[in-house]
Amino acid sequence: MWVPYGEVIVMSKIVAVKVLLLEQYLNELKKKTGIYIAKDAVAKAVDHYLTFGMSEEDIRAIDKDLKEMREEEMEQHSKDQELLEKIKLQVSEEEFNSIEEEIIESENTANFKIVDTPIGIMQEEEGVKMWVDQHSAGDVFTGTVCMELPDGKYIMWDYWM
Repeated sequence: MWVPYGEVIVMSKIVAVKVLLLEQYLNELKKKTGIYIAKDAVAKAVDHYLTFGMSEEDIRAIDKDLKEMREEEMEQHSKDQELLEKIKLQVSEEEFNSIEEEIIESENTANFKIVDTPIGIMQEEEGVKMWVDQHSAGDVFTGTVCMELPDGKYIMWDYWM
């Protein structure tokens, strides 16, 4: 996955504040010194700052890659939702609620699939069995979760938090 939306929003707000501060500084500079800096020059400086000096071609290439990644994410999300709808028809409401609770607990999920064998270490909480294969790097956790289905197969998904 790529940059979480929350980080993009925070970065955008920081940049917006910096642009506002730059405009305020330029207005005060004009008042104090009479020096006028053209808005075009400010816009160029801001564009350069926002793009880290990258060329328009580089920016277009990055935008294209990000768009393709987002489309792939949306396609995978649709597949995941279709699989969950099929599973919902196969299990009891209580079983599906348990699966949903674990999905929510997993925070960020993707790549749902049905497998024959679970991956990870079996854990049991309140009578619900799941298999978790977890890895960490600092305070970031990633891995897979598997939960048994009535037909002896398992639903498995990737997660990160």
